[in-house]
Amino acid sequence: MAERPQAGLEWQVLEHKSKLQYDPTPWKGVIEAARGRIDRLRKRDADLRLLDRRGRTLANRHVEVVQTDSDFLWGFCGWSWLTAMADGSFWRPPFEHRRRLLCDLFNSVNLMHYWAERHCTDASTSEEYQGYPTYDNLERMVDWAIAHGLTPKGHPLYWPVPKALPAWLAKYDYETRRRFLEVRIRTITARFRGRIRLYDAVNEMMWEPTLRHTAERHWPHIEPVEAIADEAADVLGWARQEDPDARYVLNEYGLRAGDATAVPEKANDGSTVTRDGQLKRFIDMARCLVDRGSPPDALGLQTPAGEWGDHDLETATYDAIGERTGLPVHITEFRPSDGRLEKAGVPHDEVIAQLAEYLANCVTCAFGNEHVEAFYFWGDCRLIEGRGGHDPHGRFPTGVYERLHDLLRRQWRTREQRTTDADGRLRFRGFTGSYELRVRRGGGQISGFPLYMPRTLRGGLTAELRLDVD
Repeated sequence: MAERPQAGLEWQVLEHKSKLQYDPTPWKGVIEAARGRIDRLRKRDADLRLLDRRGRTLANRHVEVVQTDSDFLWGFCGWSWLTAMADGSFWRPPFEHRRRLLCDLFNSVNLMHYWAERHCTDASTSEEYQGYPTYDNLERMVDWAIAHGLTPKGHPLYWPVPKALPAWLAKYDYETRRRFLEVRIRTITARFRGRIRLYDAVNEMMWEPTLRHTAERHWPHIEPVEAIADEAADVLGWARQEDPDARYVLNEYGLRAGDATAVPEKANDGSTVTRDGQLKRFIDMARCLVDRGSPPDALGLQTPAGEWGDHDLETATYDAIGERTGLPVHITEFRPSDGRLEKAGVPHDEVIAQLAEYLANCVTCAFGNEHVEAFYFWGDCRLIEGRGGHDPHGRFPTGVYERLHDLLRRQWRTREQRTTDADGRLRFRGFTGSYELRVRRGGGQISGFPLYMPRTLRGGLTAELRLDVD
């Protein structure tokens, strides 16, 4: 019998070991359908009339339309960044190269602030020891991210797995523990109000006990959907009282539409658990919150480590969540496993090529799905390596990086040259997000003027803009 994973890491039993060959052929139709939806889902028409500072028509004027940011969040895991910020290596040349490359690919970073994380020695924790909360390192990282154009995401406010709860909390009764949890959530959301605008509010609740039953944990621990919703509603309520402008996600793993394979372990109540069953419970819990008028802003979906392919099931899972809850979907922790390939003797260059193809198809299926609005990678995914192969301090982009950069920064962003007509009209169709309209002034210099085209826009963007030019 296989050795049981360490407590808190039981998700490892759900891993599908990566195949020695990624062949997208079975899902060609799914991938092409997603690619075909991108223009309709992610683009809007703009019809603008440009005037100068005196209100005169800017006729026949050359304009460069440049998208400066996407409102679809493409993010990465900031675990190593927080560690580097703490030990000072963040400012050293090897890490600087990584920083520059990742900032040129992504527009968001997931920043950890665990209450505790007892199986890790380098996790960013908030209050491992009672009475000694610390958020200074997180604060430095948040401020740096904002200054460099990254949207900081907080992860997580509450994670009910026992290893993520401080050991000192166990000496108190339930009501006292609940008050400590409230203080933690209010403290974080109040301190970072206006800076952290997105949080994983509750992490992995469908497999764990509620705070009332922590001491009775037996994974998988199945609680009534209503009890989980009660606890999630408390967390969302406390957080929104302190920062109503932030967005809050309920994050979950092990969910997969149509997968009726039994989880190897029996649940605490003796029942058999399946990933499809957990998906349905997650949806029921979210609908319970919707019916109460206290829904999350989005539902988070982790991908199990090690899976390659099954793009049809990925898409079916996105659709099941979005269609049955009416809530957006965030891919919160995407981490493919490829270590087995090189152990089996697959050449390094082939591993990179397969991974690049796989990741390109995964992000295409997500970007081409109407329910998905964010995608976060967890782990390095071989984006950056040293010249001699995999290197934790690598500074050179790989074929994986280049393939993703082509999609995220070139194909899925808008940059066009346009000329206004005789009435000063500027028309284009572009991806939603932030823009600069770069116009040549009378003296020949070029100035940019901001424009925002939100994803919430239905129909086109029609406006008359008076620009500070002659």
